[in-house]
Amino acid sequence: MRRLRPRVPRQRAGLFQGGRPGDGDGVLEAAGCFFTRGSGAGLPVMGSEQARVVIRPYRDEDREAVVALAPRLTEGVAAWRDAGAVADAVRGWVTGSLENAGGDGHGVLVAVREGLIGGFVTVATRRHFTGQVDAYIGELAVSTEAEGTGVGRALVGAAESWARERGLARVTLETGAANVRARGFYRALGYAEEEVRLSKPVPVDGQAASGGAG
Repeated sequence: MRRLRPRVPRQRAGLFQGGRPGDGDGVLEAAGCFFTRGSGAGLPVMGSEQARVVIRPYRDEDREAVVALAPRLTEGVAAWRDAGAVADAVRGWVTGSLENAGGDGHGVLVAVREGLIGGFVTVATRRHFTGQVDAYIGELAVSTEAEGTGVGRALVGAAESWARERGLARVTLETGAANVRARGFYRALGYAEEEVRLSKPVPVDGQAASGGAG
């Protein structure tokens, strides 16, 4: 998705936690579900019994609402990590993704529910160390108001459609070990844990280290 760099684990929040639209973007309805037309076509959203939700590519006017959801990405970060640094990092991830929206191999999609941004997902290409190119979900956040309405599931489905349209055979993502709700959510959608990162505090200069293992 973006250059690999040291960072705290990305958290999927608001669940339990695209390129910019081109001319002709719109909404299609079929069998009680709603789809976007244009960039990101064929993105399943929600059933007719739920409030009407549209998944569409990010637009510049969505920026304030999307950035406002960034704090949701701090949920589930290990308690021994500096909270201020975590907040700064997640905001940087989101703004960086928005700056790259529409670039080669980058997408940002938003969920619009009752006229408001109910969530967003960023997706991009990332090369695995085996050489295989995967789609990578960088950030996924859902507003508290949209929790439990299917928005998170719809956004994941949109990211998977983004991958499918580009011939990418696998979607990957990262979340914190402590983000139990997010892990359960992704597991229910068919995602399997592939790698595990371990952490242990090490005393420095003879002083006891703070924090636990993760």
